[in-house]
Parts: sequence; C-alpha cells; structure tokens
Amino acid sequence: MFQLGVRLDPKEWGEFVILKPKPLRLTSRSEGIYLYRTERLNQLGDQDLPAAHMMRRVPMLVQRFIDTGPRASKQRITTLFGEPFHWVFSANKDPRPPLASADEILDSAIISTAASEDRDWSCAEPPQDMLDIARRAGAAFPHMPLLGLDLLRCNETDEVYVLEINAGGNVWHYSSPYAAAHRAAYPETYPTEAQKQWSFEKAAEILIQKALTAAK
Repeated sequence: MFQLGVRLDPKEWGEFVILKPKPLRLTSRSEGIYLYRTERLNQLGDQDLPAAHMMRRVPMLVQRFIDTGPRASKQRITTLFGEPFHWVFSANKDPRPPLASADEILDSAIISTAASEDRDWSCAEPPQDMLDIARRAGAAFPHMPLLGLDLLRCNETDEVYVLEINAGGNVWHYSSPYAAAHRAAYPETYPTEAQKQWSFEKAAEILIQKALTAAK
C-alpha cells in the first residue's frame, strides 16, 4: 500500500515505480496506472496531485517497474492444477515515451498492455523458462486450481517476473464472463480455433492425471 510521505529506497525499488489503484474493478480496466520516478514519488505531496488523480479517490498500491522494453508487453499463461495449458503474448503497438522524458510526459504515458486497445498478439508457445516459472507459481497456490498468470520479462536483465495470478477463476482469455463481449467482438485477438481445441484437450489430460494421482 502507498501513502504520501512514505519513502521508498531506490536501491530496493529501482529508479521507477508503478502506482495503481487497489480496487480490482479499476485495475482490471487499467484505470489510474501511473509511472513515477521513485525519488519524485518520495517528494510528492497532496498539493502536487491533479484534481483528477486516482489517489484522491481510492487507496493505491506501489510496485516495482519492470521495463519490458519500448513497447510494453506481457505473457499470459493459464495453468490448471499448476500445469500450463493455455497462453497468449501481447505487446502494445505504440511505444511508451523514453524513460528519460520529462515527468509531465511520463505522467500521461500508457505503460500497461491492458490499457492499450491496439496490441500485437501471438499464441506461440512461450519460452521454456516462462513455462517453468508458471509451474512454480502454480505450485505455490495448490488450493487454487485455475490461475491466469501475467509474466513480464525485463528488457535489461532477461529475468522473468510473475506480476499477478488472477486466482478468482475468471481468466479473461478463457472463461471470464466480464470479457465475453470483447472475445466475441475481437476474435482475432484471441487464440485460434485450433489452439482452443488443443487447450481443451490439454485441460482434459491434466484433469485425468489429477484424478489418477488422487486415486492412488
């Protein structure tokens, strides 16, 4: 949780951080997501906030900024009982401003993939290290069978980070009623019929193996 006046150590948090709303109804729509220089956020006061700033309305979260490159990107991997069975990669078509830009430019920058309606999509199989991390993340939540994992790869270090797990079961690429209208309106941004068929078969294999293991 972020509060004005709380100092963030740049050695721990990095040069930039993300400030975003705590309520899920807002983060799901990517409203009120800001990119700040860490030192600037440390010095921010109530008088510095514009009237429409999200911090004036709801509690905010702060997290490290993982720079995925000039075009924001993420890998969504859906796991069932810890095993990947569905995935899609997306990257914003428009690049974000350079990180050396002035604060007022960064303030209005789109730095989240979910905040952009104009993205490039790929349903190619993720690299092995992302699949391995998805399995490790799934194993950390053994009582939540369906997870929608958002993975980010740092442009500078090549390290992979798990941003969130979407543990409620309504993964938007696959089953979320919230995204049903969007899936129908933009079928080209979702997996092909061939991959959907494959993912159903893979899910069935996972369920069968889970049943066999439980029966032993």
